[in-house]
Amino acid sequence: MKDKWVKIGYIANTHGIRGEVKAEAVSAIPDRLLHLKHAYAGEEKQPVEIVSAKEHKGMTLLRFAGFDTINQVLPFKGRYLYVPETETAVLPEDSWYHYQLKGLTAIDPETREAFGTVSDILETYANDVLAIDTEKGELLIPFVHALVGRVDPEAGTIEVRRLEMLE
Repeated sequence: MKDKWVKIGYIANTHGIRGEVKAEAVSAIPDRLLHLKHAYAGEEKQPVEIVSAKEHKGMTLLRFAGFDTINQVLPFKGRYLYVPETETAVLPEDSWYHYQLKGLTAIDPETREAFGTVSDILETYANDVLAIDTEKGELLIPFVHALVGRVDPEAGTIEVRRLEMLE
C-alpha cells in the first residue's frame, strides 16, 4: 500500500547561519511542530530528523540532524513538511484534517440528494470555507455547524445545507 502524506508545516525561511529554519504549522494542532521528531521535506519527501524545535516570534525554529549551515538548509525554503497519515496527531472530536474532507460527496441533509464534491478548504480568519464543485459551478459554504452537519469520511459524505442565496 502506498503511503498517504499529510502536510503539517511550511518552511518559510532560514534562520541565522547555523542551519535552523523558520517553519509554520499548517496543521489543526498549532504546536505540532514543537513535538516533531522526524518529518519528510518537499515533494520528494526527503527524510529529516529534528534535533531541536522552539518557538520564535510566532514561528517554530527547527534544526535538522546533519544540516549545520545556512547553505545546507537553504534548499528547504518554500517547501512543506509532511508525515505519513499513520503518524498524524489525533484531533479533537468533530475535527478533521483537510485531506479527509477533500473529495467527500456533499449531500443535502433533508433530501439526501448528492449535489457536489468538496474540492478544497479555504482558511479564513473567521472559519474554514468548503469549496464544493457542483453542476452549476463552485459553491462556497462556510464550515459552521448551522450549515454543515454530519461528516463521514468512511462513507465519503458530508451533509451540507444548501442556501438558495448562495447558489
